Amino acid sequence: MYGQSAPAPRRDRFFWFRALTIAVFAMITARVAYLQVLRSEYFLELAEAQRVRRGALFPARGSVFLADAGSDQEIAVATTRLVPSAYVVPRDISDLKRAAELLAEIVQRYQTRAEQRRQETLVATGQWKQEERDAQREAEEGRPLTDKLSEQDTRRKERINEFLRRFGNPTDPYEPILPGAEELDAEAIAELQSANLPGIAFREVAQRAYPEGTLAAHVLGFVRESGLLMRGEYGIEEGLDGLLRGAAGFRATERDTAGRMISVGDSAFTPVENGADVILTVDRVLQTTAQDIARKGYERFGAERAQVVVMDPNTGGILALAAYPTFDPNAPNAIRDVQTFNNPIVSDLFEPGSVFKPLIMGAALEHGLVEPDTTMQDTGPVHIAPFTINTYDGKHHGTVTMTEVLEQSNNVGMVWVSLKVGAEQLYQFLRRIGVGERTGVSLADEALGQLPLPGTWGDTRTATIGFGQGVVMTPLQALVANAALINGGRLLQPTLIREIRYPDGQNEIVEPKVIRQVVRPEVSTKLRAMLVSVVENGVAQLARVKGYYVGGKTGTAQVADPETGKYSADKKIISFIGFGPADNPAFIAMVKLDNPAGLSLASGTAAPLFSEFAKRAFDYLRIPPVRATASDPLGRQSRSSPR
Repeated sequence: MYGQSAPAPRRDRFFWFRALTIAVFAMITARVAYLQVLRSEYFLELAEAQRVRRGALFPARGSVFLADAGSDQEIAVATTRLVPSAYVVPRDISDLKRAAELLAEIVQRYQTRAEQRRQETLVATGQWKQEERDAQREAEEGRPLTDKLSEQDTRRKERINEFLRRFGNPTDPYEPILPGAEELDAEAIAELQSANLPGIAFREVAQRAYPEGTLAAHVLGFVRESGLLMRGEYGIEEGLDGLLRGAAGFRATERDTAGRMISVGDSAFTPVENGADVILTVDRVLQTTAQDIARKGYERFGAERAQVVVMDPNTGGILALAAYPTFDPNAPNAIRDVQTFNNPIVSDLFEPGSVFKPLIMGAALEHGLVEPDTTMQDTGPVHIAPFTINTYDGKHHGTVTMTEVLEQSNNVGMVWVSLKVGAEQLYQFLRRIGVGERTGVSLADEALGQLPLPGTWGDTRTATIGFGQGVVMTPLQALVANAALINGGRLLQPTLIREIRYPDGQNEIVEPKVIRQVVRPEVSTKLRAMLVSVVENGVAQLARVKGYYVGGKTGTAQVADPETGKYSADKKIISFIGFGPADNPAFIAMVKLDNPAGLSLASGTAAPLFSEFAKRAFDYLRIPPVRATASDPLGRQSRSSPR
């Protein structure tokens, strides 16, 4: 009709319909090809995952026990327990805003309690002085209330926004409430359970626990969660991690479409191997006593750090090991300086000073160069270019015996002894007694002592090594070497392990290990008597214990300044190594104070601390006195001194 447009031809509509059909078919074909060819491996794995359920089986970590000689009991000091835990299932949350607000309030109250506990732990472990905490608290209380409320409100809003973001994915099956491995405390869990909030789920999780708190903290270390496993850090938790951790297992089972296990289907199974239990040589009472002595040394003498280590000189078993300030392995986040975790008894190197003198005297006795009554002339300082070496107090005593050299802690006399032995013989002896070696104790991060080769010594190094300067070792290495001098001459490997109990029922008793004989038994007897005389007649008389003979040696050592390379004028290390009772030592102990305040000497600091420890140890071990009477408290008339 004139003036009207003609309709589109039917064949054009058919053309476009056919083109669209071909395009859709091509897209479907391409998609099928992509899924079946390029993604075939993925879907095979997905189908296999639905048909076969696989899962790791996690082992139970072994427990650690201390001995208690007084009751023959074993005290659990590291164990694993199940504790309630809460988490969020975002897809089950019905009211996200209400859930975020409630969780923010509960978490804020938890964190307030956690900070309070953290501060209390810092004070209790010596990391933070009570007066410092009080000053901070007063400063906080003096702030305007409006400022504090504003900060709390800001933190609350930030936490709500964080929860809205983290818990807002409706397909998310799991979100922890707190970041990392941190868990809410029991009070917060109870609040959540009472709230009965949709989207909050509960379960039990394994948690490492230390029932005795700070007891033996530097022996034990602690654990951190690594995925679903516990990883030991510091102490024997790290040193024996493989033994305590065990080995994970594995299970794979074939399932039907409903998820039920097919009893005749294929399966794979590797059994889990739980960790072994370890019983330590550490005694609960002696450990408690050692920690108390370390705390007293730190507080009484203003030391930067104090340590006490005690060993059975006949077996090498470590009976106590304490450092102060310390930490609570239940709360590894309650820490001001991460160095507090380090065990200074095995990881700190120091120049031992005068506690090294018995080793030099032992070398001279073993080589037949001196006897306890051999004399030398102490008429003044000794000059070894370019140095002048004097006694610690500037006094000189003329003709002195070797026993008196030790009694007086006489540097001039020890230079004479050291030069008499000579660099080569001295080096060989010191190596035999373990200087410059690790002890092999089952603790993480044991440092390697340093003993220069004798070709580098010269007269100066030979002389200074005679009084414990120019050589470095750890406190434990110093203790082990001195133990060899008074136990009959046997160098023992120190051990913390008395017994290992494996999950299959097998038990392994750890026997004492003698590394080598370093001095003859008769030389050991002479040295023991000489060291008793140091306490009876020499500079260490404050180490005496009423009713007993004890022996030992004081040590006051200079500390090198790492910046100048010279000895510091205001830093020193004070120590005392002592043993008792003298005739058959049940223990040998070292008390060490790092940089005590003032002009402290070991004779007035570490020596009386040892005396207090020894008195309590004798009482606990029920070792009867041998010399006390009512009329003669020190027993000088009841029994002659074994000099």
